[in-house]
Amino acid sequence: MKPWSGLGMRIVAAIEARQRRLRLRDPSALGDFYRAGGNALLYEELPVSETDLVMDVGGYHGDWTAGMLARYGCRSELFEPTPAFVGICGRTFARNKRVCVHPVALGSTNRHLRFTEAASGTSAFHIGKPGTRFEAQMLGVSDVVREILQRHQLIDTGGAIACLKLNIEGGEYEVLETLIESGGMGYFGCLLIQFHRQPRDYA
Repeated sequence: MKPWSGLGMRIVAAIEARQRRLRLRDPSALGDFYRAGGNALLYEELPVSETDLVMDVGGYHGDWTAGMLARYGCRSELFEPTPAFVGICGRTFARNKRVCVHPVALGSTNRHLRFTEAASGTSAFHIGKPGTRFEAQMLGVSDVVREILQRHQLIDTGGAIACLKLNIEGGEYEVLETLIESGGMGYFGCLLIQFHRQPRDYA
């Protein structure tokens, strides 16, 4: 088994090396992202300290929150509507009082929405695509931000929440527009946003 294990590891390493080369050669914005540092940019040199609070909207498996806690020691409010991913995050942070896991999505208003599960691409915009469908609660982001500010006794001013990380497979437009219209954008010290093309009106 050892020779095969060694061979398998070399094959995986070769595949990963080729993927890295392709990313770095990509002429698109994705290539720019990897040439500038890739996923390390999601954690490095952010204006976050040990006493700060961040919002992880689209928590998935909780990797970003875990990385932020390891690097900065901050607190995190994590939002994830997918039941399987909520379970993973719940187990990961079960004994960590600095993380609060919310099994909901964020949007413009309080309502229920149907999602299609597709690993990290789980979205309410995968209409007609294969995948397990489920219904989840969505909360209005403006009300949620105000509640967080009150619960953490944060001053209702600019930068009260150190960072908003937003990766919700097309739902980011609705959240951002709502924050802009309500004046809530100023509550965040910095933004980390992954944009998608799923919503037809924003393609």
